[in-house]
Amino acid sequence: MRLWYRFVRFAFSHFYKEFAWSYDGVSRIVSRGRWHDWQLAVLPELRGERVLEVAFGTGNLLWDMVTNGYRSVGVELSPYMAGITARKFRRRGGKAPICRARVQDLPFPDGIFDSLVATFPDYFILDPAAQAEMARVLVPGGRLVVVEGGHILKEDVWSRLLNWAFRITVSPRTWKQTQKLFTHPLFTVERREVQAGWSSVGVIVAVKTPESSSQSGVRDDRQSPVLYGADVRGGQDSMDLDDAIRQRRSIRKYKSDVPIPREDIEAIIEAGSWAPSSTNIQPWRFIVVEDRETIAKMAQVVYDKFQALSKEALSQGEKRIAAFCRFLRSYTSFFADAPLVIVACTKPYENPVLKMPMSTVIEKTRALGDVGLDVKPIVVDTVQKSVAMAVQNMLLKAHSLGYGTCAMDGPLAVGETMREMLGIEDGLDLVMFIPMGVPASTEVEAPERLPVADVIRYHKP
Repeated sequence: MRLWYRFVRFAFSHFYKEFAWSYDGVSRIVSRGRWHDWQLAVLPELRGERVLEVAFGTGNLLWDMVTNGYRSVGVELSPYMAGITARKFRRRGGKAPICRARVQDLPFPDGIFDSLVATFPDYFILDPAAQAEMARVLVPGGRLVVVEGGHILKEDVWSRLLNWAFRITVSPRTWKQTQKLFTHPLFTVERREVQAGWSSVGVIVAVKTPESSSQSGVRDDRQSPVLYGADVRGGQDSMDLDDAIRQRRSIRKYKSDVPIPREDIEAIIEAGSWAPSSTNIQPWRFIVVEDRETIAKMAQVVYDKFQALSKEALSQGEKRIAAFCRFLRSYTSFFADAPLVIVACTKPYENPVLKMPMSTVIEKTRALGDVGLDVKPIVVDTVQKSVAMAVQNMLLKAHSLGYGTCAMDGPLAVGETMREMLGIEDGLDLVMFIPMGVPASTEVEAPERLPVADVIRYHKP
C-alpha cells in the first residue's frame, strides 16, 4: 500500500504542475460535478473577514470568498496553479490576491488571519511543521477549516467506481491520521459530514487554542508578502526565475476580448528598462499599440506583402520560394487578434565619452586606416543587443503576470509601412514586434531543447 501511495503522490506532483490546466475538468469528473459544491462547504464555517487559503489550486474558492466580501489571500507552491488563478481573476475583471510560498514557511506576521482554509489538501496537512505554521498566523480562537473526503451518495456503478477512485487517490489518509495531527495545544477539533445534493463531504474545523499562541513560535518580524496579480505592487515578483524561464512559451493565439491594464503594460516596460546596456545608454524606446483596428491593419499589410511576393515568385517559376512566402504570410501576421502590440525600437545616441554621434565615431576611426580593428559591433550593433536583452526581460515579466507573448521580426519586412502607420519618428530604428495578450490556451508544448553538452565547449589552451 505504501508503494501505491508513493505512486499517487508522484502522479499528483505532475497534476499540480505540467497538467494543472486539466485540474478543473478532472475534478468535475471525479466528483460528478460536485467539486465546487464541496469546496463551498467551508463558507458557513469561516469566522472573521481575514481569510488565508493554503494550496488554493485553480482559485475557484478564492474567487468565491473575495466576491463574498472576505479579505482573502491565497498561498500556493505550484506556479502553474498560481498562473491559472491569476488569469482566471483577470478574465473576471479582478486581481488575484495570491503569493507563492510553502505552507511550512508562510510569509505573514503572527496572528494576522481570522480563518484558514484548505480544500482537499495534499500531504502537507499531515506535517507538524505546517500545522504549527498555520496556527502561528491565526488569531487566538481562529479557525482552520479543512474539506476532505467527498462521497457520492448514489448507488450506480459509475458512482461506486468514482468513490473508490476518490478514496484511494484524493483522500488516502484516514480520519484517525488527521485527527491525530490536530491535537492540543495547537487546536481543538471536530469533524462533520455536510450534505451537498446527492453527495456529502467531510469538513474538519480546528479552532486554535489560546495556549497554542505561546507555543507556535514568535515571528512578528515577518513582513506581508508581495502578491502578484494583486493590488500590491512595486516589489519582487512571486514567480520563481527558473520557473519563468522554463515555462515561458511563444504564444500566437490570444483572447482578443481581454485587454491588458495600463499598470501591467508599464510594469512590463519597466522590467525591460532594467536590462543592461553599454555605458548605460539605455537606447530602447517602446511604441505601445492598443487600438484593435490598427493592429488588424498592421497584420493585414504583412500578409498582403508576402502574398504578393509569393505570386511574383510563382510567376517566375520559383515554386519553392513561393511556398515559403505563403508560409511567411501567416507566420508573420498571426497577431491580428492580439489586444496589444509593443514595437521595440532603438534611438541614435552620442558616445558619452567623445560627445559625438556614433556614426561620426565610425567614420573617424575608419579614416585612421586599417589596423585590423572593426568598431562597428561595439558602437552601432550594441544598441540592437541592448534592446534584445530588454525584450527578454519583458517576455519573462509578461509571463509572470499571466500574459502570452511572441517576440517577432517578420513585420520588419514592411518596416517603412509600419513606421508610417504608427507615426514613428525617423530617428528611431525598428528592432522587434511583441504581440501580447491572455493566451487562448495554456496547452502549449515546450519545443525540445538541446542538451547543455551539445551547446557548450570549454576552451582548452
